[in-house]
Amino acid sequence: MRNLKGKVSELYSTKGTKKKINPNRKSKIYSLATNAKNEAKTTELKDTLLDFFGQLGQRQGDYTRRLLISGGNGATFDMMVQLKQYMQFHKDDFESFALLVPLLELWHLAWTDLSRLYEAHWGEKLSSNDPGTLRNSAAEIGRKEPPKLNKVDYYPYMQLAYLVLDVRMLDCWRCVTNWMYFITGLICE
Repeated sequence: MRNLKGKVSELYSTKGTKKKINPNRKSKIYSLATNAKNEAKTTELKDTLLDFFGQLGQRQGDYTRRLLISGGNGATFDMMVQLKQYMQFHKDDFESFALLVPLLELWHLAWTDLSRLYEAHWGEKLSSNDPGTLRNSAAEIGRKEPPKLNKVDYYPYMQLAYLVLDVRMLDCWRCVTNWMYFITGLICE
């Protein structure tokens, strides 16, 4: 199979491609200006989206019929879905926000899941000696308690969660290899 690898790669990049992208193509990136609107309020979110669409050259009565993807955290995503529901009976696709595709950002999902993990498994102050809690593991290696369990700092506490996971897996393997040595008398390397 190794001798066919080069030929297969060549076929994928020449005859096998359906729509070949020009390797010399450069994408133009346009950063959008910000505004002082509060996206937590439906009316201001609508104004914000119309402002952003206007910066993209999409205005009421003068727009290209294409999907406009807009992302945000959980609350912004919910507000965009709600805005689409409120505006759904307008005749025009632009006015009804039919062209808007709300997108829940993945970074926010990961941060929310990490915060939920800490809320569920940090443990109570009275259970600081419980080795099954993150509180106990953090204390053992000298890490501080997060100021807010429902909104932990992403990178340091993600690192702590993975460190605790790795150490606990290694501990499980230590227990398994000790058990195997006890039963069989073999030394596992």
